[in-house]
Amino acid sequence: MCRCEPALPKGCRVLRVSRGGASLWVETRKIDVELPDGSQKVFFKKGATGPVGCDMMKGAFESESALYSFIPEHVPKPVAYGSYQERADTHFYIAEFADMTDDHPNATAYADVFATLHTRSMGRSPGGKFGFHIDTHLADIPQDNTWNSSWERFWDQAFRSLCEKEEAARGPDDDLTRLKEVFHQLVIPRYLRPLESDGRVIHTVLLHNDGWPGNIMHKENKDGPLCLFDSAAYWGHNEGGYPPLRHHMPQAPLTMAPLAHVLQWIFGRPVPTYGTWKMPAKSTSSGLSLQRPTAITARGSSCMRLLDSPCVRQCTPPSPSGAPCKLAC
Repeated sequence: MCRCEPALPKGCRVLRVSRGGASLWVETRKIDVELPDGSQKVFFKKGATGPVGCDMMKGAFESESALYSFIPEHVPKPVAYGSYQERADTHFYIAEFADMTDDHPNATAYADVFATLHTRSMGRSPGGKFGFHIDTHLADIPQDNTWNSSWERFWDQAFRSLCEKEEAARGPDDDLTRLKEVFHQLVIPRYLRPLESDGRVIHTVLLHNDGWPGNIMHKENKDGPLCLFDSAAYWGHNEGGYPPLRHHMPQAPLTMAPLAHVLQWIFGRPVPTYGTWKMPAKSTSSGLSLQRPTAITARGSSCMRLLDSPCVRQCTPPSPSGAPCKLAC
C-alpha cells in the first residue's frame, strides 16, 4: 500500500497549483508554496489512481532516489510519495521542481551524464546482483526487477515478463511465440553468455532505463545542466539502458556519438570502431531464419570462442592507440 502522511514542508502555505506538463500516463502539477520563514519553494507532483498507480508512484520515488544518490546535480530531489487522505485511491509522487527547456541536449552533454552515473555507481548494487529492490514502470508497464546474479538470466526474465504482459493484453500469437522461443533459447545465450564465461565478470551499474531524449533535458536554459527523470531504474550491464536511445534516434539528432563518447569518457582514450557484421541466414529447428554475425572486430585482452561459431578472437593486450583485436574464422 502507498503511505499516507504529510508530503509538503510542515507549516507551508500553498500559493498556487498549475499544470505541470503533458503526460500520457499520469496527471502532473506544479505546486508553489510559501514556507514558514516567508521564502517560497516550488514542487512537481505527478499522480495516478488504483493499485497500479500506487506502484508507479512508489517505483518513481525509489528509482529517482537511487539516481539522486549518485548524480544529485542532474536529478530533481525526490521528496515523497503516498496517497491522498481524502481520496485513498489516488496516489502521488513529489519532487523539487526543475524548470526545463524542450531543447534536445547535444551528444557530448548527453553522454557525459550517463557516463557519470555509470562510473559513480559501478559495482555498488547489493551483492553485485542485477535488478532492483522493487519493480519499476515504463509508462504504466511494470518491469520484473527480481534480483538475479546472472545478467543473461536477468535479461531473459525481464523480456519474458514483457512478452507475458503483451500476450495477456492482446492474446496469443503463433508467430510471436515462435520468435520468443528462438530469442530465449538461441539469441540471449549466444550474445550474453560469453560476457560471464571463462572468468569474465560484469560490474553492475545503476541504469536509467528510459533514456530517450524526452527524459533528459536542460535545466532553465540551453546552456544549463542536464536534468534526468522518469528513470525506471535498475542495476545492470552499462549498455542495458540504451535501447530507448536507439529506438528514438530518428526523433533526436544524436546519431551514435553518445555511445562512443561514453566509452571514451570511461576508458580515457579514443574508442576504436567496432568492426563489420556479416549476416548470413542460419536455419533453426523451429523453421525460422536466424541471422548471426560471423565476423567482427572488437577491443579486448582475451581470446573468446563465440557460441556456435567457427570464429576465434585473436587478441593481444590493447596498444595505447586502442588497436582492435580481430576474429579469425
